[in-house]
Amino acid sequence: MASPTQNFTRRLYHGRGEPLSVATTVATYALAIATMYGVALLIGADRVSGAIAVAVGLGLVPVAIARVHEVDLAHLGVVRPRAGAVAGAIVCGAGLWLLALHAAAPVVALTEREHEVRAWSTALFAGRPTVTVIIVTMVIVPAVCEELAHRGLLAGGLTPRLGRGLAIALSTVVFALLHFEPARMVATAILGTAAGVLAARAGSIWPAIALHATNNLIVALLGMGLWPALAHALDHHRGPAIAVATLLAAGGLTIAWRSPGPIAPQGRRASGTVQA
Repeated sequence: MASPTQNFTRRLYHGRGEPLSVATTVATYALAIATMYGVALLIGADRVSGAIAVAVGLGLVPVAIARVHEVDLAHLGVVRPRAGAVAGAIVCGAGLWLLALHAAAPVVALTEREHEVRAWSTALFAGRPTVTVIIVTMVIVPAVCEELAHRGLLAGGLTPRLGRGLAIALSTVVFALLHFEPARMVATAILGTAAGVLAARAGSIWPAIALHATNNLIVALLGMGLWPALAHALDHHRGPAIAVATLLAAGGLTIAWRSPGPIAPQGRRASGTVQA
């Protein structure tokens, strides 16, 4: 029989009581995806409606199922992380987005989908949406809900059966496939891998959310033309920009790595520092 310590280290996150079973985790994720697309079909696929569908499917469904099964949300990684983990994630995100973009560029050329990618990018900002709408629909909702579903529910729920590495890898693949476009799959796979590592190290999904939000915020600001200085630097100083991005990504990961484990609630021992 496995000892309590062995059971403890086979989890990605740690909360009171038992987590969702692997079967329930997979069923919940499938229900979350089905709900997201179902809501989108019912209310439309415009910017705001899409965000609502993501919030309901990937955000509310996992939380609701956890509540129905009386599972502590800490088992989904919803627990307070250390400040260094969040700070490191933000620094990492400030550089990783550019590295992911350059990694995806050859895929665009290889698949000859330059027109489709450009059309998709243009459609994101069609109609001159306000900064508030963009931040809510492109930054906050996707970062919180997609990380809850993939790094929280899926990676956390699969870890007892598959182990941390394979669970993070599988959740990253699923996350990437959700974005359909081949070039976006490459970029989101890079983002998802980093998010999974940060979440596992911190014992919390909040650093993954911070990374994801930083990535999306920079892309949104550039897409709306609100950061002309950065756009100019990227256009005219490509080599140095990639070098700086690499330093930011590596430096942010290093900062986050030095802040392992979540902050335990008062009267409860922190558990995320125990490694598998």
